[in-house]
Amino acid sequence: MLGQEHLTRLMSDPCSFSAEELIAALRDKNCRPEFRWYIIKALGSAHPIEGIKPLLDVLMASDVVFADSSLHRIAAWALGRAGTRALDGVRDLSKSSFSYQRLAAADALGEIGDPAGVDELWRLLLDSNKEVKLWAALGLAKVGPSSLPFLAKALNENDDTALLAFDAIVTMAHPDGVPAAVSFYHRQPDQVRIYLKAVPRAKLEPFRRCLEDELKKNGSEDVQHLLHILKRNSVEQ
Repeated sequence: MLGQEHLTRLMSDPCSFSAEELIAALRDKNCRPEFRWYIIKALGSAHPIEGIKPLLDVLMASDVVFADSSLHRIAAWALGRAGTRALDGVRDLSKSSFSYQRLAAADALGEIGDPAGVDELWRLLLDSNKEVKLWAALGLAKVGPSSLPFLAKALNENDDTALLAFDAIVTMAHPDGVPAAVSFYHRQPDQVRIYLKAVPRAKLEPFRRCLEDELKKNGSEDVQHLLHILKRNSVEQ
């Protein structure tokens, strides 16, 4: 078991530990949760491929939450470092009957960021659990433009899925997402106004620039109106 004297090494020089040492420490039932967090981060930094299986095991267990992170959050990040090689295991996890495991899978798929995981994220966006849906939307935003057809489709859903998809498009702030966002505003202006009032100005800034670029290209009245609403709400914040 790693002791207190190893913590500084874990934080400053994770590569000084072998994958075997880190995996053995992670699987030690007596290992304290805060140590496990740093062990997981070290695996992601130094040995992400070797760490895929034990990292998936972390996501299958109940989460341990800290002030601004958790074991699941850091394990999802570490799996993201492993990239596409982690996709199969995360896909399997996304089909779990436990909502906390589906949520963890959505987070990991977003961290991996591979378009090959979009189908799973789309399915999770339609999940019955609101937290799973939220993390799936965040994951789709992280994947980037290849997820836009799915997000545009989700804008036609009747529940909170549509607003989560709109938020993902705004977060992505990609020019190809502007037409879908403007179309949603045209159909649901009140929902968009409420959303814009609630979202911090800093988050909206990249999307505002996308709208301004789109306005220069085609001068659409709907684009102009959405940009006006966005700017007005930013001033009021």
